[in-house]
Amino acid sequence: IRKKHKYQYVSEGNYCQPYWTTQKDKQYITEAYNKVVWVYSCVMQISSATSSVPWLLYRKGRAGRLIEIEQHPILDMLNLKANSFMSGRDFIDLWSTYLAIEGKFYAEYLNPAMPTGMVPLYPHYMKPIPSKELFVSGYQYDIYKPIYYNREEILWSKFNDPLEIYDGLSPIKALSRTIDTENEAVNWNTSTLQNSGVPAGIFTIQNPSPELIDNLRDEWRKRYGGGSNARLPLVLNADRATYQPIGLSSVDMDFLNQRRLNRTEICSAFGVPSQLVGDPEGQTYSNYAEAVKSFWENTIIPRYLEHIKDKLASDLLPRYADNLVITYDLSGVSALRESQDSITKRTIDLWKNGLIKRNEARFALEYEDVLGGDVFFNEIGMQMPTEAEQKDLNTKNTYIKTFS
Repeated sequence: IRKKHKYQYVSEGNYCQPYWTTQKDKQYITEAYNKVVWVYSCVMQISSATSSVPWLLYRKGRAGRLIEIEQHPILDMLNLKANSFMSGRDFIDLWSTYLAIEGKFYAEYLNPAMPTGMVPLYPHYMKPIPSKELFVSGYQYDIYKPIYYNREEILWSKFNDPLEIYDGLSPIKALSRTIDTENEAVNWNTSTLQNSGVPAGIFTIQNPSPELIDNLRDEWRKRYGGGSNARLPLVLNADRATYQPIGLSSVDMDFLNQRRLNRTEICSAFGVPSQLVGDPEGQTYSNYAEAVKSFWENTIIPRYLEHIKDKLASDLLPRYADNLVITYDLSGVSALRESQDSITKRTIDLWKNGLIKRNEARFALEYEDVLGGDVFFNEIGMQMPTEAEQKDLNTKNTYIKTFS
């Protein structure tokens, strides 16, 4: 009996061939991001928030203690310049934008062994090449002519799609039918304005023949079906025909409700409170500050920052050393500052109540240890360091910062 291979995600004959998805990724950009204002606004909120966060790098020291690294090529790429024509912020902005639109992102490493730069590539032109042994053996970039990359030359990031293990599932793909409905609704409304806002009406014909009725039905479907032909008055080739306009119908009312529903579904799929994209009716939160905080805690941090951090930790950091730790710095996010203040207050309370030592409290708040700090609050007056001991400690901390 032949044992099945552990990487059986494609048919036997498709290994070592580019995996071409059946989804039309460029259409998600042209039909959603470029046309639907709510999609554009949600993606802009996500990308601008994600790219505004600076990155920090640490080295694991003894006993698992983290020593901050202030200068490193990784920090240069993420915080300063990702490549010769793009800043680190632009790179992260584009990374999060493509994740939101297409559910995947690719970048080429410059000097893959120890990267000195990262260049983003169009996800809709890049296809992974499946492999039994390595899951992915390489990539084919088919923009003007096929370009092949080895697997170590490419950073590959994606949101999981349970039906397409080699592809990514973006919010827009899940919203595809809603996007179509929204575009059709906008076309309908535009057509109404272009045709002088002609309302719906009823044509009355005296003694129509069966042939005339059939012809009218065919003509109606052919000429006036779809949003682009909405509201055009139908001209009949018949004697003694009258036209009676009517007011806003139940269909028109349903059209308005449908657009509200589309807006709600779009914001929900992206995880963006509708208040942040200018929805006057979407007052889900009691105030704007709560909406911003929820946006960071429920979307930006777990869905984008954590995703990017994990990909960098698993793919980029090992190319330099196996004891590096990367994270993002949220101290500058005003919406989360209250949470940080709460952490500070709780840590101080723990120390004053004798539950943790002084240096443990300082470590929790990301401060350096002080000499004589391994004491509880009620012991602090008995074990304060001398002036000479404090000077030696300052020298030691300066040495650590200089050579880390």
